[in-house]
Amino acid sequence: MFGFLRRYFMSEGVSPEASDYTPENETESRVIQACRDRFGPPPRALDEQDAAACQVNLTPEVDSLFTKSKDPMLRILTDQARLRDYGHVVWGQLVQANRLLFDPSNKHTLAANVVYSLDPYFDGRVDLLSRIALGLFAQKGTFPDDPEIRKFVRVITDERIRIMRKELPRGYCGGRSIYFTNCFIQPSHLPENCLRRPTFPLLVCFRKTEAVMVLPSRFWPEEYVSQWASQRSPAIP
Repeated sequence: MFGFLRRYFMSEGVSPEASDYTPENETESRVIQACRDRFGPPPRALDEQDAAACQVNLTPEVDSLFTKSKDPMLRILTDQARLRDYGHVVWGQLVQANRLLFDPSNKHTLAANVVYSLDPYFDGRVDLLSRIALGLFAQKGTFPDDPEIRKFVRVITDERIRIMRKELPRGYCGGRSIYFTNCFIQPSHLPENCLRRPTFPLLVCFRKTEAVMVLPSRFWPEEYVSQWASQRSPAIP
């Protein structure tokens, strides 16, 4: 489903030199700060309409599958109020997602893998997160020599296996702290109701939960909503 990304493949991670000398992208920094300003600082008490817009819901069909298998991702539903009220907004970078999430007619909230960092350094350096995400995905179906990277590639390869927040080896991330996790993506939280870009604002609340969730697009600045809507959806093999 992500073959179109392989041309960006970088399986060795990010070197310390690339991390140290990648210039800040001021537009990315401005957009993520605008998201934080629009959502407000924690703890926050949203009005009824905004709180409802943040709700993560599974359709009965999907809920049945996840409940039957006692899937660890159900923790996201349990902890979503903590994320809404206490979460911090950071950039999330897609590693892979259920192919239906690229279809604007899809109504199901479905699973994805993402990477993110709590380090403000990445506010304006999404390209580095992208390299990490693409490098991991490029190793799908392989058996990496590095046993630590192997754990993450196993989850990407077998989509039934979960990781609910685990830090990637810093040597793979240019010495920086980056986390890998499973998450749900709800179409109604995205402009155009589908994934058109691999980068989106994410809510994390590190001290209270391992769960993360997409910041609904009603809290994104118009600048980024427009960029998202103008991006053509990738072809899905």
